Amino acid sequence: ELGDRAGLHSSLGNQAGVLMDRGELDAAMALLKEVERFSRELGYKAWLPRSLGNQALILKDRGELDAAMALHKEEERLCRELGDKEGIGTSLCNQGVILQARGELDGAMALYKEQERLCRELGDKWGLSASLGNQALILRARGELDEAIELLEQQVEVHRALGKERELAESLLDQTELLGQLGEWSSAKEKASEAQTIFTRLDLPHAAARASEVLIRTRIGTPIRRKVLLAGTVLLAGLGVAMGLWNPWLWLVGGPLVLFCVFYVAVRTSPRLQQALNAAARRLAEESAGDTRA
Repeated sequence: ELGDRAGLHSSLGNQAGVLMDRGELDAAMALLKEVERFSRELGYKAWLPRSLGNQALILKDRGELDAAMALHKEEERLCRELGDKEGIGTSLCNQGVILQARGELDGAMALYKEQERLCRELGDKWGLSASLGNQALILRARGELDEAIELLEQQVEVHRALGKERELAESLLDQTELLGQLGEWSSAKEKASEAQTIFTRLDLPHAAARASEVLIRTRIGTPIRRKVLLAGTVLLAGLGVAMGLWNPWLWLVGGPLVLFCVFYVAVRTSPRLQQALNAAARRLAEESAGDTRA
C-alpha cells in the first residue's frame, strides 16, 4: 500500500525463510524469486546473494545439483564484488557440499580449505566448525583417519568455545568411531563417555543411548569381526600347509597361499598398516594420473 518496495523485499525474504524451515520449498522458491526480481530492479546488489544462495539450497534438496551450483557460483561472484568474505565462505561451503555429493572430493576439499582460511581470518568460529567437519568427512572417506581425528579435535575445541554442547557431543562421537577403527579403545571410551554425559545433561535420552551404542559397537563389534576374519584366514593358510605336506609339488600353490594369508591378516588386523597402504595406493594413483595428463 505504501509502495515501500524495500520493506516488501525484507518481508518476502523473511517469509521465505519460515517456509524453508517448514519444508514448504515450492512456496519458498516462489518468494525467493520475487525477492531476486526486486533486488535486480532496485539495483540492490547486496540483497541478491542471500536470495540466490537460498534458491540454490532448495534446488540441491530437489536433486538439481547443476542448477544449484550455478546459483552458488553467482552468489560467490557477487560476494567477492561486494567484499563480503563471510558470504564467500558460506557459498564455498555449499559448493563443496555439492562437489562432495558428486564424489569430487579433491575439489570439495579445496573449497573447504579456502572457507577455513576465511573463517580463521574473520574469527567466524561457526563457519570454521562446519569447514573442519566437512574436511574430516573427506579424510575419513580417504582412509586418512589420524588426519580426520586431528580436525575433529579442532572442531571439538571450537564447540567448547562457542558453548555448543550438542554439537560438541556429536563431534566427540565422530572421534569415538575413528579411534575405535584405529584400535585406540581407551581414548574412544573417554570420548564416548563425555558425549553420553552431555546428552544426558541436555535431557536427550535417545542421543545418550546412541553414544552407548557407538561405544559398544566400537569396543566389541570390531574385535569380533577381526577374530572371525583371523579364524577363516588361518584355516585357509592351514589348507595351504596341508597341500604342501601332502605333495611337495603343491607347495607351488600352497606356499603363495600361506604368504597371502599372512599378509592379509596383518593388513586387516592392523588399522594403521591398512591406512598406510591405502595412502600409498592413493599417491601412486595420483602420480599415474599426473603422468597421463603430462
